[in-house]
Amino acid sequence: MIRRLLLTALLLIPCVAYGADPGANLSVTVVPPSPTPPVPAAAATAGFNTLALNSDFSQPQPTGWFGCIGSGPGHIWYAGIEGGDTLAAPCSTTGGTTRYNLVTDALTGTQALDLSFKSTDLMDGARRYTTIQTVDDQGSPPNACCVLGELFPYGFYMEATYRVATTPAVPLNAIGGTWWGFWQGGQGLAPYTNPHVTIEIDHPEQHGELFGTCCGNYGPDSDWAVLNWSGAGGGGYFPSDAYLNGYDTTAYHTYGVKVTTDGSSGLVVCSYVDNNQKGCNTFTSSNAAQYAERKYPILFAGLACYAPGSGLTSTCINRPISSIYQCNGNNVCIHFSSTFPANANPIINISGVTGASGINGSWQTQSWSSGTDWLLLWAANDPSESSRPIFNGTPTGGTANALSQIDLLVQSVRVWTCASWQSGPC
Repeated sequence: MIRRLLLTALLLIPCVAYGADPGANLSVTVVPPSPTPPVPAAAATAGFNTLALNSDFSQPQPTGWFGCIGSGPGHIWYAGIEGGDTLAAPCSTTGGTTRYNLVTDALTGTQALDLSFKSTDLMDGARRYTTIQTVDDQGSPPNACCVLGELFPYGFYMEATYRVATTPAVPLNAIGGTWWGFWQGGQGLAPYTNPHVTIEIDHPEQHGELFGTCCGNYGPDSDWAVLNWSGAGGGGYFPSDAYLNGYDTTAYHTYGVKVTTDGSSGLVVCSYVDNNQKGCNTFTSSNAAQYAERKYPILFAGLACYAPGSGLTSTCINRPISSIYQCNGNNVCIHFSSTFPANANPIINISGVTGASGINGSWQTQSWSSGTDWLLLWAANDPSESSRPIFNGTPTGGTANALSQIDLLVQSVRVWTCASWQSGPC
C-alpha cells in the first residue's frame, strides 16, 4: 500500500504537456497527505472497503515512487515491457530522456502522469509501447516475476482515470495505429518463469483503428476480455457489447473492473465506465493454482495496429497515399503502393490532401482491392450514408494516420479490496 508521507520530493519535474524531458528535482516539499477517495459503490457491495493502492498523480509523489527496469525494490511503480515488446521505452530518473513524466495537463491545469511514446521510439518487433506497472517483472528465474513491487489477490475493484492524446490531435482519437490499455498481469505459477501472465484481464484495451461506427452508434471498440494463457480453461469478453458509444477518449474517464471468486469454481468479472456497470461474465479454470495467482495493474500506450496474418505492425501509421480516385459511383477510394494492414473495416485518418474538399478527416473504410485500395464509407463521428465523402476536384497528396506521438495521461490508479489482502485471498 502507498505510504502517506509528509516529506516528499518530486522525482520528475512537472512541465506543461507535452513539454521537454524533465531533469531531476531534489528539493523537499512539505505537503498534506492525499485525500482518501470514497469507496465506489461497486466495491462496497462486494465488501471491498480497504484502499490498498491510492496513486493520485495530481499530488506530489513520494521520494522514489518510480523506478526504471532493474532499479531494485522500494518503488510503487516501475517501467515495464509488455504487449510482446522486448525493449522498454526510454527511461530515466536522473534527468535523462524518459517517456515517464509528471506533467501539468494543459486540458485541466492539474498534474498527471504522462506515458508518452513517439514514432521515433518505434522498433517493430521490439518496442511499440510505454508501459508502467506496480512490479518489476523482468528478472531471471527462479525469481522472474514480481519479487519487487505490489500484487493483489483476487477479490478486488480496480480503477484508473485517464485520457488519450495524440500529436497531431485527432477528434475523439478516431485514428488508426494508436493502441492503449489498462489491464492486469499476474505473478504466474511456480516456478514463476516467463511468461508471467496466466490469466490476463483487459479492462479495457483500445485500438484506434477499431473505432466502431454501427447502427447509429459510434465510439472506441473497447476490448474487455479475460484471456487464459495457461490453456487450463476458457476466456472471453465482458461485456459482449464493447463499444463505448459516444465516449470521447480525449477526455478523462474512469475505467474500472471488479473481480470476485470463490477460489475454486470461477471468476466473476464486471466492467465499469465512470462508475456505470457495462457488463459481467463468468470465467472458469480447471487449474486451482490460478485462483491463488496475485495480480498487478498495467497501463500502456503505443503506436501499432493489428492485422490478421501479420500481427502487430506500425506500417499503418504515417503512410503516404499514392493516389485518390472516384469509385463506387461518386465515392472516394484511396490507393497505397503496397498492402495497408488492417483488421476488419478500419478507421483511417487522412490529412494533407489538396486539390479537393471533404477528404481530410477520419473515415470508416472498406477494402476495395486486395488491401491496397480502400473505399471511404462514412465519417467516424457520423455513421450514416449521408456522411460519405463525395469525389470532387483533383485530389493529390495526403497521409494516412499521421502520428508522431501518443500520450496516456493518468490522473489516478486505485485498488479496493479486503482488509486481509496482504496475507491471503479476498
